[in-house]
Amino acid sequence: MLSQLTIKIDNAVDRFISTNIFTNYLGLARSILALSTFLTLLTNKPDTIFRPDGVGNIRMYNLIWDKINFFYLLPYDQINILRWIAIAILLLVMSGWIPKISAVLHYWICVSFVNSVMMVEGGDQIASNMTLLLIPICLCDPRSNHWYAITKEMSAKLQPERLLVSNFFYLLLRLQVAFIYFHAAVGKMPIDDWANGTAVYYWFNNPTFGMCSWMKPILNPLLTNPYIIVILTWGVIAFEFILFLALFLDKKYYRSLLISGMVFHFSIIVIHGLFSFFLSMAGALLLYLAPVDQQLKWHLPKKIR
Repeated sequence: MLSQLTIKIDNAVDRFISTNIFTNYLGLARSILALSTFLTLLTNKPDTIFRPDGVGNIRMYNLIWDKINFFYLLPYDQINILRWIAIAILLLVMSGWIPKISAVLHYWICVSFVNSVMMVEGGDQIASNMTLLLIPICLCDPRSNHWYAITKEMSAKLQPERLLVSNFFYLLLRLQVAFIYFHAAVGKMPIDDWANGTAVYYWFNNPTFGMCSWMKPILNPLLTNPYIIVILTWGVIAFEFILFLALFLDKKYYRSLLISGMVFHFSIIVIHGLFSFFLSMAGALLLYLAPVDQQLKWHLPKKIR
């Protein structure tokens, strides 16, 4: 019995250190995470997202990031220069070139953004966490561009140490995403409006983040139905908990959960308009549920062409 367990552990370790995650799925996830911050910086004026009195006027000197924050490198009257440099860096990330360098720059931009904007959105925090854990993976990536496939020659030369480090941090990435959904589900349960099944009604009708006025005549008759609103409210909690449980499920369920998760987060755009949050979660879901050890095929299958 003990010998069988030892064999299973050895096989699991062998698979762990031999799995190659340097595929364009990894590149796609990185690019989507970068697109989230890129669009926020591109479509908003500095005074809209940064502190109007200057990013340097309100600082928390106990935080090391406050001293090396990218958006504090110049006085506030030159914040637009830093904004355009950040946009250029994020374009570099999305292009896929030099992942070893762009991964570090990507994290610098994301963590600096979170620590210098007036209002932090959950998607920005998620992007910051994801990009930190992506650094060791990208430092082990032998490719010059994250859209490239690794050739057989490159694959044969990959040191086990690189695969061990990359797969370890990929596991941490998946654990991070699973914990996000676990916290989202369990954290709602003690709140009265979620526990009694009415929270979705109040969120949909929130004056700031709620649905558009033209949606209200369509959706409010459904949201005022006691059965429908309880099913919707508890359905959100149940689905988030299922996404957490994906960490322990067979991979055959991943595709369905990935599509369902994307649809779930896209619906948040439709109702609440949180576009950057959707992109951050889309990137996180790809890292969590996509077959990162396989190369994404861009062409359509012959049957449906």
